[in-house]
Amino acid sequence: LSVDHPLAGRLRVLGSPLRLSRTPAVARKYAPLLGEHTREILNELGVSAAEQLKLQTAGVIKMADSEKPQKQLSAAQ
Repeated sequence: LSVDHPLAGRLRVLGSPLRLSRTPAVARKYAPLLGEHTREILNELGVSAAEQLKLQTAGVIKMADSEKPQKQLSAAQ
């Protein structure tokens, strides 16, 4: 199976170990990028934009788009 990755291009991935006669396995999505879901998870946990920015600045967390926390912080103030 192959998937299109936004940074690495077309990649071969492991197929499903299940073999179904009427429903073939399909790779629908690539593995998440580093930091791709960090903001979403921290927001769900109730971490403020200001705290997210502190964590990012300290190198504790990685966010896929480093501009967004700063914009969120400005909007929150």
